[in-house]
Amino acid sequence: IYLSVIAWAYAIGSVRALLQDRGFREALGLQRFERQVRQLREPFVIVAGFGQAGEVVARSLDRRDRRLVILDVEPARIEALDLVAFRSDVPGLAADAGNPYELRRAGLLNKHCAGVIALTNDDQANLAITMTSALLRPDVPVVCRTMEDVLIDRISAFGSPLIIDPFNLYGDELLVALRAPRTHQLISWLTANPGDALPGVMRLPRQGRWVICGLGRFGGHLAADLVRHRIPVTVIDPAGGTRDGVEVIAGDATDPDVLARADLLNAVAFAAATDNDVTNLSLLVSARRLNPDLFTIGRQNDPSDGPLFEQLSLDSTLIPTRLVAQEVLARVVEMPISRAV
Repeated sequence: IYLSVIAWAYAIGSVRALLQDRGFREALGLQRFERQVRQLREPFVIVAGFGQAGEVVARSLDRRDRRLVILDVEPARIEALDLVAFRSDVPGLAADAGNPYELRRAGLLNKHCAGVIALTNDDQANLAITMTSALLRPDVPVVCRTMEDVLIDRISAFGSPLIIDPFNLYGDELLVALRAPRTHQLISWLTANPGDALPGVMRLPRQGRWVICGLGRFGGHLAADLVRHRIPVTVIDPAGGTRDGVEVIAGDATDPDVLARADLLNAVAFAAATDNDVTNLSLLVSARRLNPDLFTIGRQNDPSDGPLFEQLSLDSTLIPTRLVAQEVLARVVEMPISRAV
């Protein structure tokens, strides 16, 4: 009897230790994921990247009764899937979606795979996802997010992916609002997320000079779009120099003397386009103090800073993740979904 008790105690302890082993739990989770993907019998979309934009897209697609398979390199995000109130059972795996083997495991070769959405925060990984999808499943539509100009041509070389660049997209929408405000309002209504308040008409100044602080990708695209439509622009950036025919005031825009050189009193619009939310907020407050009549645009890099930007009541706010999510949803709804037989 004593020996059997010792044996049972040892066996129970071994089983408990095995269940607590991380590798064993990951193996069980992997088997469960592969089983869920194999059991899918209706069209589904692979979402690579469950960050801020990926979560918005996944929630909206689920509300539209689209089946999903989610990949993300961060295990914490996959674990959070259990806390999201999805209508259907959504398989999720913590893996590098840029790895072709992981995409195959997620069901890329499954006849029910109806599309791939690459929304990771690594543009190189998004390029790898597009490349893998184009080579292994050229018939499957791909949506790819990118924040780098140099990768757009490389991504376009693989099939016909839909490339979403939030900075280019925002500039295009701003010019539509400038030329046809009602058309821009209609587009905003059609691409708004379910439950969001419908935006009003954006009244941009049709004449006058714009001031842009920050000549990164967003500021550079915005300045180029305005110059292309013969709108005078003044740019403030620490590098200075000239870009695309625009003279750049060298210096830190948070310095009152540098901001004064931009002559905001005779400007009609001001855009805080740096990649730092604190800097953008301080620039917007300073600009409004100098000229309360300015049309103001702010770049919000972190969605958690939303309450601060909302308190300023800006005329327009660029939130890259939200803009990407809206464009993806507008395009994915148009994806041809055909049930395999």
